[in-house]
Amino acid sequence: MSPEKANTNSNYNDASHDAAAEEEEEATARLLLSKHAVCVCDDDNDLEMALACKHAYIPEVSSPSMAQAIRDNADRFTETFASGGEETTITGPQASEKALSLVLARLK
Repeated sequence: MSPEKANTNSNYNDASHDAAAEEEEEATARLLLSKHAVCVCDDDNDLEMALACKHAYIPEVSSPSMAQAIRDNADRFTETFASGGEETTITGPQASEKALSLVLARLK
């Protein structure tokens, strides 16, 4: 085998190994997220992260697609806001504080 051919094969093998190692790392990260991670999110750009995590806390729903994702995966989301009578209304920073409190409680 010529040195050029050997070098090409070596580069190909290195690239294949690197790609396989990267795939394995990504699979491990996805598994860890799905088993252990929680997040706080409120909009569409957070959906991919929220769906990758074991559970997501939602202080506000900012779009119809977010609301649909929550309906489709109800066991993976907890809404921390409430609207109703004056005594039951939780929005904005209070809903975020509630989400963070639930995350901390989960860690105990």
